[in-house]
Amino acid sequence: MISNQLSVKIQDLLSLFDTIYLPIYLYRYDKGKIFLIYRNNFTNDFHASDPILESHRELNTKQLHITNKEIINDLYRCANQKTQFSREYDFTMNNKTMYPEAIIDFCYLHPDIIILIIQKSISFKYSNPSIAMKENLNLKKRIRFYRNSYNRMKIFKDLFTHDINNIINNIKMAVQLVNFYLNNKKKIDDIKNICLSISEQITRGEKLIKNVIVQTQLKEYKKKQKKINLYNYLINAINYIYKSFINRDINIALSPESGDLFIKANELIQDVFENILLNAVKFNDKNTVEIHILTEKIKKKNRLFIEIQFIDNGIGIPERLKGKIFSGRHKSNQEQMGLGIGLNLVQKILELFDATIRVENRIKEDYQKGSKFILTIPSYE
Repeated sequence: MISNQLSVKIQDLLSLFDTIYLPIYLYRYDKGKIFLIYRNNFTNDFHASDPILESHRELNTKQLHITNKEIINDLYRCANQKTQFSREYDFTMNNKTMYPEAIIDFCYLHPDIIILIIQKSISFKYSNPSIAMKENLNLKKRIRFYRNSYNRMKIFKDLFTHDINNIINNIKMAVQLVNFYLNNKKKIDDIKNICLSISEQITRGEKLIKNVIVQTQLKEYKKKQKKINLYNYLINAINYIYKSFINRDINIALSPESGDLFIKANELIQDVFENILLNAVKFNDKNTVEIHILTEKIKKKNRLFIEIQFIDNGIGIPERLKGKIFSGRHKSNQEQMGLGIGLNLVQKILELFDATIRVENRIKEDYQKGSKFILTIPSYE
């Protein structure tokens, strides 16, 4: 039975573990102690009755043979160092039988979960040995998959934490200013502007939460594609920006202003447009934010595409960072604010639609004059 103390992301991996023809154990590290909390179906084929593999109690080295003490020591090493490594053992069970050539992988996953995978031992009795051999060969790829999944989750968590902290800090500063101006009747207009700024930050927070929800449901959205007209979603996104930034002077021009441009997609395309436009406003220090949206049909290798250009007069993006901004790791050199989840999500959504995005300078030789985000989406007639 899976422990309630498993994190959500570990639970998501358990169904995959039960398809791997190798014994896999999950341990929890809590207050200096290690507990077995889960094992997959194939641990039943492993001939052992040792507490290290069988017991849900705290692991006790006094109960175990020396070889198994080494395994416990390695479990603690994995937990304390938060690392991954492999070791080969001459596996001994019940103080009697030797099972040589057991290779065990230890993999730490945040928070305080350790995966133990027994790769190879002549003691394993599988109903299909050829499948077991195949799983042995693919094991390293699977471990890389777990690690990469964890790293992506960590980046995503860091992005969310950075963005939400930024929003909260902005609201805190605005509230402090309001309190400072409350007793000064001459500052009424300033208070109104500050309240509008707070409203903008709340809108950013709402958008951030929506982005997080969409990130977790991308696979479901992939199945819900249909023929849609881009213009409807572009106009909705433009209206969203105007409503979100009441106290900013924003001019968004759409060219041509109307038409029929069909693609196979879904409502997530509006999130793409909104996130690009939000960044065009967010990273703009001009008195008037100018955004020009150009749409046209183009042909590449006998295939028809729709190209959409979002051209802004913002602070721009240096050449060395243009290849990084969609990963979510970029920090703006002026405000030290992350482009965050928004552009990272934009790229993932576009991949669902077999579309691409790239960024160029508005003025070719001067990135500080603004940016040009170019989307290329397959046309659907």
